[in-house]
Amino acid sequence: MNGLSLKRLSSNATVVLVMIVIMLVQLQVSYSLTFGSGERLFGPLIESITLLWLVVRIVALAIVIAMWILDRRVSLFKWIAIATGLFTIGLFMNIVNLCFQVMATIADHSAQIMFSDVLALMVTNVLIFSILYWIIDPPGITEKMEENETYDFLFPQRASDSPQFTNWRPRYADYLFMAFTTSVAFSPTDTSPLTVRAKLLLMLQATISLIIIVVILGNTINTLN
Repeated sequence: MNGLSLKRLSSNATVVLVMIVIMLVQLQVSYSLTFGSGERLFGPLIESITLLWLVVRIVALAIVIAMWILDRRVSLFKWIAIATGLFTIGLFMNIVNLCFQVMATIADHSAQIMFSDVLALMVTNVLIFSILYWIIDPPGITEKMEENETYDFLFPQRASDSPQFTNWRPRYADYLFMAFTTSVAFSPTDTSPLTVRAKLLLMLQATISLIIIVVILGNTINTLN
């Protein structure tokens, strides 16, 4: 097994571990941020919908773990994409419901709960998009570069003429760093997006981060004062 395959296996294990962390963090988000604003639409069905949503994510994550243990790489990558999509939907739902709560009058004890929810959303925003970047950047899900395929991100090592970076390939940690800096800076830092899908994902993450940190967290802190 060559060095590139070993690095890919290491990244696979890391991504699976990160997905478990995302699931655990999303479970910590309060009930009101999941389907809270949907109670008026779904009424008594809201508890069943909440349970079904939880089961769907757990099953998807369980399949990811099973595919990783069985070393079924094609299926593993497919289910990583599916599970990450579900986690992304969950993040959007949490943000929408949190925005509704921010616009409402919030009691002090509710604001403290919201503060922990905001921190959970900040963490999941970084982790979810780090996996999305890892998925789309070649070799990504397919595990091999297609002919005439371009990279989605221009890492400094890729643009370097130094011989030590000739065979350099990004690992998951590189995408995690990019997702973190995008989240706190609201823009790319040392790594530039090259494709339309990369630019759209960076714009989406920066927008979500801006909403979480500036709008929601700012209003929550003001409520606590």
